[in-house]
Amino acid sequence: MRPLDAAEQQVVRARRHVHELILRLAEQPIDAEVYRQLRAYLDTEAAPALAALAALRERGPAELRARIVELLAEVEADSEGGEADGRAQQTA
Repeated sequence: MRPLDAAEQQVVRARRHVHELILRLAEQPIDAEVYRQLRAYLDTEAAPALAALAALRERGPAELRARIVELLAEVEADSEGGEADGRAQQTA
């Protein structure tokens, strides 16, 4: 399997980061530090993440489906073999 490309990696990182911020907001909806982190994300990382997502969407449904099949096959192979070499973790 080919490794995640730059756009794929950026979208994965953004989803993880935003998910973490959402969880923190749910736990502490009024928290100056969480607000600071959210602002920092929006000011620095949000636009590049949106651009990366747009680049992925430009690939078209057939290419995206093929890539998903490839990544899922790798995750399945890792789980069946009991070996976690880190590649499957990148797809989460």
